[in-house]
Amino acid sequence: MGNVTIVDDSALDLQSLTLSGNLVATGAGLTQSGGALTIGGTSSLTSTGTGNDIVLSASNDFGTSLLVTTDASAGSDATLVDSTSVSLGASSVGGLLDVTGAGIDVTGVVSAGSLDLDASGGDLTDTGGQLTVAGTSTLTVTGPDVLTLDNASNDLNTVVLSSGTGGVTLVDADDIDLGASTLGGTLSVTATTSNITDSGAVDVTGAATFTASNGSDVILDTATNTFGSTVSFASGGTLGNVTINAAAIIDTNVTTTGNQVYGGALTLAANNTFTGTSITFNDTVNGAFALDINGN
Repeated sequence: MGNVTIVDDSALDLQSLTLSGNLVATGAGLTQSGGALTIGGTSSLTSTGTGNDIVLSASNDFGTSLLVTTDASAGSDATLVDSTSVSLGASSVGGLLDVTGAGIDVTGVVSAGSLDLDASGGDLTDTGGQLTVAGTSTLTVTGPDVLTLDNASNDLNTVVLSSGTGGVTLVDADDIDLGASTLGGTLSVTATTSNITDSGAVDVTGAATFTASNGSDVILDTATNTFGSTVSFASGGTLGNVTINAAAIIDTNVTTTGNQVYGGALTLAANNTFTGTSITFNDTVNGAFALDINGN
């Protein structure tokens, strides 16, 4: 069968369907009580009306591109499961957008009240795509697969990360808050025009790099953070304030216009210079390297 378009002003229950072409399905809520959807082309799924959800959680294959739309209200959610990789195109979901696939590539402009992207079995990327999320974003990759959301126009709020040994790269248009996260590889976080903060424990096995804009802060003050390798701070200009309350290995200079607070034990992995208004060490500083402190 080629292309199929279904429009219903009530809830739409999709049965098992295999198409070589495109699927367009619109209803006051979309569910599936039968078998899986196997689409050769594009899947365009729309739920109309406040609080009407899309729940398609069988072992689906949404084809070359998945486009999802719900009502703009906070209670209108979408849950989609694909047994293959997902190309997530232009989508707008008022509530939670929850997508599971063996790899997810954001290829269109996607907005959601909150977000859960589980790409277990593949990479999580944003090739040509852009994410705008008002609430929490939960992002998952496993094994050696990478998580790279590096579009400078992405606008996330609180981000909860989970990864295997692959690297994680996040770039945000303004500020970014790290929720409770566990990363088995490296972490690179860039807040293009604002601050980086944490609201949960961040556990990073590999090297961690935090880049904020000129005059902005990097405040990682959760005492239960764990950094297994080097921690670096950077800016396109000069950072405002830096706080890190966990033990850390530092191998680069740190320059701020404001204060620096180091709450855990520091280990120097190179000769370092710390420059700021005030510099506070609340624990030991170790390492067979020189440390220059320039406080104003």
